Amino acid sequence: MNVRHIPTMLSVGRVALSPLFLLLFVLDSPLNRALVLLIAGFFELSDILDGYFARRFKAVTDAGKLLDPWSDKIAHTAVFLAMLTEPFVASMRWILLLIFFIMLRDGIVDHMRMQFAAAGKVLAARVSGKVKTIVQGTGILIYLLVRTLANWSPHAKELQPLVLIVALGVMLTVSLLSLLDYLVAGLKSRS
Repeated sequence: MNVRHIPTMLSVGRVALSPLFLLLFVLDSPLNRALVLLIAGFFELSDILDGYFARRFKAVTDAGKLLDPWSDKIAHTAVFLAMLTEPFVASMRWILLLIFFIMLRDGIVDHMRMQFAAAGKVLAARVSGKVKTIVQGTGILIYLLVRTLANWSPHAKELQPLVLIVALGVMLTVSLLSLLDYLVAGLKSRS
């Protein structure tokens, strides 16, 4: 195996495991909760490692620059869709709006990048985008850890809805701040 293919394999792995993540999440059991947590851990760790390996082995490619964020979006979309299947979410339908606006930010930034590319320009990645990704990954992992612990701890089970709401609230706040940062950067580079 050529080490230069590791970044692509990690990105493809996130996409390939996304349907399995969803399936295990909805086929809820103590074992599946642990497996879901492990898969989400792979999602986040592989997101860090694919960029590291691409730079380390001088394997940065235009395809990789597209595949990495796309595979992150697929993996996070699977996680957010799964969250909506939680039984307690049925009584808190407004959680759908939190998730919608978190995902909308990504769509807007992607659209901005496409517009810049069509004009022969580049809208560079922003630090706020990296922070958003870290906060999302951390929030997802914390929630899934509490969800897994709820198998054995009544206290964790009670905390599960609150942890989801707080995690999504923090993710939304950081996502909107990142969006604002991208919008300002986009406007500055157009003038």
